[in-house]
Amino acid sequence: MLDFILGTNLNTAAFKDRIVETHHLNNGFRLHVVGDGSRKPQILRTENYTSAVFGTVFYKGESETRRSHEVLAADLFNSSVEEDELIGEFTLVVAGDEHVWVLTDWIGLYPCYSVAGTDIVSSSFVLAAGAEGRPKLVPQCLYEYVFQGAWYGAQTLIDNVVRLRPDVVHDIGSGKVKRRDVPMSVQPAANSSIQYHADRICHELDRSFEAIGAAFDGRVESAISGGFDSRLILAMLERHVQQFTLHVYGRSSDVDVLIAKEIAEALNRELVHLDKASPGLNTDRSLEQILENYIAMDGCPTDGIFDDGGDLWTRRRAMADGKLLLNGGGGEIFRNFFYLPRWTKSLGDVVASFYHQFDISACTNRFNYRDYCNHLSEKLTLETSVLLGSPRQRVESAYPLFRCRYWTSRNSAINHRLGNYMTPLVTHNTVRLALEVPLALKNDGKLEAAMISGLNPRLGLLRLDCGYAPANQAPLAVRLRNASNIWRPTSLRKRSFWLKSRFRQPVLPSWQNLYGACLSNGFTITSEYLDPAKITSLEQLNRLASAEFLLQRHI
Repeated sequence: MLDFILGTNLNTAAFKDRIVETHHLNNGFRLHVVGDGSRKPQILRTENYTSAVFGTVFYKGESETRRSHEVLAADLFNSSVEEDELIGEFTLVVAGDEHVWVLTDWIGLYPCYSVAGTDIVSSSFVLAAGAEGRPKLVPQCLYEYVFQGAWYGAQTLIDNVVRLRPDVVHDIGSGKVKRRDVPMSVQPAANSSIQYHADRICHELDRSFEAIGAAFDGRVESAISGGFDSRLILAMLERHVQQFTLHVYGRSSDVDVLIAKEIAEALNRELVHLDKASPGLNTDRSLEQILENYIAMDGCPTDGIFDDGGDLWTRRRAMADGKLLLNGGGGEIFRNFFYLPRWTKSLGDVVASFYHQFDISACTNRFNYRDYCNHLSEKLTLETSVLLGSPRQRVESAYPLFRCRYWTSRNSAINHRLGNYMTPLVTHNTVRLALEVPLALKNDGKLEAAMISGLNPRLGLLRLDCGYAPANQAPLAVRLRNASNIWRPTSLRKRSFWLKSRFRQPVLPSWQNLYGACLSNGFTITSEYLDPAKITSLEQLNRLASAEFLLQRHI
């Protein structure tokens, strides 16, 4: 496991037993590497600066991650980073005589946090939360986390820890930022051919997978399921990587497992079948084991920290022995993720249709519905403001610049601290190209199907979990089902979760006895905002308990 925390006046009492190494930088800064000793970062020292990289980065066509680090650090020091040449998910720290710069991947899939009023920066929310003072709870972010699985924007669950913006370079010493020269001017393409768009995007993906193949051939593992995204990754792996391993989660009778076995047999590839619910995983979770989840998953993962141990176990297995784990997260940029009709041009419709996964009756009188929605809309407007395009393209950009940046990154952050990890489908360049694709080509997965079939005709002929192969047109029943979702009124969508919750009983999780063991006197902090007895979603109750677990340690 690997994290860092950087600053001049750091109180290390809360994590001193987990410090692996300390690097003294210029201007009194110290860089503490925190973890279990199983992994160490790349550290480079030159006459002019010291640099450290966390995560996986490729730059200017270099096939070795260390060489990419060297070239990128030099360019950052000289203020000459070529953004279009960057691939990967990472944080780079470069400390010279006068400046300490922090640069992350532009999408923000390797999140970093700063402590307000200090020069402290960390890759870990938990480390940042314990670094300074006695913070206060931010109710808006509690609601966002419990309802949606993540908090959004610069705010976090506690008021003195903020998320570093990924679209700027941060000078930690001076507190100044410099906007990155990343072009996000998106115009509708003159050519509306599906093959034209598929070829453009595949050409960009080739760059990423060529780098992956050169650096990690023989040490790559990827999930495979019945969906489009893992199939597209597999098509790219077949094209650029000679040796790799596939894995699938689920019971032997699950559709994903059956399709994965068909694919592995057709391609003569190794497949590891993992059943997270299989015997052998520890279902008697103790406080010590929940603490292990808490640290490894950085406090508040999208699914919460209370589980049977299967989640963390499968992640560690997939990245053992220095393997690079690939994930199809973000591939929805190639589809109509929000299922909104083409004339939808309001970001408010995104909030109404997608960010209403809650039952207001579970909230106390501290909840203000109008304020909650307005705050989310303001955050969404700010995050998508970098895009120079049509109002509809702003709506489409909400997925990569909002959902991926804040929800997907919570999951990515766990994997980055455990080993080598990438979500190669979503990059600055693929986002820009995907936003230029006419919406009609994204519906029913047409664009992604064309990409898969063009890259690997054999994979194009194997069925998906939606019942047809990418090389074939979606059946009428599938198209009608998708159309009904697209045409479903926003007014109905925003009430869907509430309507479903009317017919559910409050959940009784199998590990509910752990709440008493792990939470001092129960939900003493969060019950002021949400009533755990009225929450009917197991996932939301788990997240509420996870937030309570963190808050009881820090406020």
